[in-house]
Amino acid sequence: MRHDLDPDQIRRYREQGFLVYDDLLTPAELDDLRLGVARALRRYAGVRQLDRPDESKDDGPDRIFQQRFDLWRHEPIVRRYLQGPEMGELAGRLSGVAGLRVYYDQSLVKGPWADATGFHFDNPYWSYHHRDALTVWVALDDATLQNGCLHYLPGSHRLPEQRNAGFAGAVGAIFTEHPELAGVAAVPASVRAGGCVFHNGRTAHAAGPNLTPRPRRAMTTMFIPDGAVFNGARDVLPEEEFAALTIGDPIRDDRRHPLVWRAPDAARRPRG
Repeated sequence: MRHDLDPDQIRRYREQGFLVYDDLLTPAELDDLRLGVARALRRYAGVRQLDRPDESKDDGPDRIFQQRFDLWRHEPIVRRYLQGPEMGELAGRLSGVAGLRVYYDQSLVKGPWADATGFHFDNPYWSYHHRDALTVWVALDDATLQNGCLHYLPGSHRLPEQRNAGFAGAVGAIFTEHPELAGVAAVPASVRAGGCVFHNGRTAHAAGPNLTPRPRRAMTTMFIPDGAVFNGARDVLPEEEFAALTIGDPIRDDRRHPLVWRAPDAARRPRG
C-alpha cells in the first residue's frame, strides 16, 4: 500500500481542500479490498441511513447512492486498508494534526443511471466541528466523468461558516446558501480504481450522475482529529454513545473511534 507524500502534495491539499492520490493500492490489494467490502455487505444486518431533516423520503439519498456504515466492524480487511498505519500516515500528514481517529466508514455505491449528488460540506453534518477533519474516498471502480466522479470547489474549506442545502436535491442548491461560491469553477476528481481522493471535511463537493449501466463503487472513511469535541448533533453516533456525551466532551472512545495516527511530535502539540 503506497503511502509516500511530497511537500507539493501536502501544500496542494491544504490550499485546495482536496488531493487526488493515484495508485494507493496494488492490483492485488484492490482485489482484496473489493472482496472484503463485498463480504462485509453480505454480513451487514439492516440498513443505517443518516437521519437528516433536509433529506425527504421522496427526494432522498437512495436515489443517488446506496450507503452502508461501519463496515470495519464486520470485516478485518476493510479495517486493515482503511485504518492501517499507511492510511493513518497519509491522512495525518495531510491534515497536519497531532492525532487522528476514525469517525466512521461507509461504502458508497452509485448505481446504474443514478442521479447526481448535490454540492455539500461533510463536517456540518457531523457530531463535531473541526477545520482539519478529513475524508478518504477509495475508488473500487474507475471513477470517471461518465459514471459520477467527485467534483470539488477548491478553497471552499476556508469559509468561516458553512450551511448545507441537502445533497439529494439540485446539484447547485448550495449556492442559495453560499452565493459567494457560485463563481468558483468545480474541479473534477477522476481517479482510477485503487486510487483515492482525500478531502477536507469542510470542502464543498458533489458527484455527477452515473450515465452507465454499471455501478460505481467506493469505500470511504471519515477521520476525526484527536481531541475534537461533541457539538450536540446526533448524525451517525450510536444511541448509547450519543446519550453518554455532553456538549464539549472529546469524542475519544477507543472502541468506536480507534486512533490511527499520532504525529512524532504529538506530545508537544495542543489537543483540540
